[in-house]
Amino acid sequence: MVEEILKMYFEKHMKQKNIAEFFKVSAEYVSKIVRNDDRYQEEKQRRHQEANLRKAKYNKKYLETYERKKDKSDKEDYDKLQVLLDSDASQMSRHSFGISADSFVKSNLGAYKKDKDGNLILDDKIKASYALPKKYKRKVKRLYKEQVR
Repeated sequence: MVEEILKMYFEKHMKQKNIAEFFKVSAEYVSKIVRNDDRYQEEKQRRHQEANLRKAKYNKKYLETYERKKDKSDKEDYDKLQVLLDSDASQMSRHSFGISADSFVKSNLGAYKKDKDGNLILDDKIKASYALPKKYKRKVKRLYKEQVR
């Protein structure tokens, strides 16, 4: 029986589990017999290489046919961002003399902090030219609502 187990494993390239089922013995018994053979390390390496080739082939086929499912939320987020970008672009290109203070502040809200009166003040850490609005007294709540949309 030992010779038949070795023949099935090394020549027919059967799995240890299948050999154990065929002879109605435990898989541990088959493993012990196979590991004691001189050809085991070479066969183990060959099987490992075959498995890697099968895996690479599968992954290649999978990647060729894989199509990511898009959630509705992804599309909605993209559409919202596109509307915001279009709006900012139109506001920035409306005047030939440059960007308006409203458009600049709206586009750079992160550079401004609210004061106690609700006005926006340019952060002290930011070095800016004299042309940039240092204080913005418009309706700040409306500006934030527009930015969130």
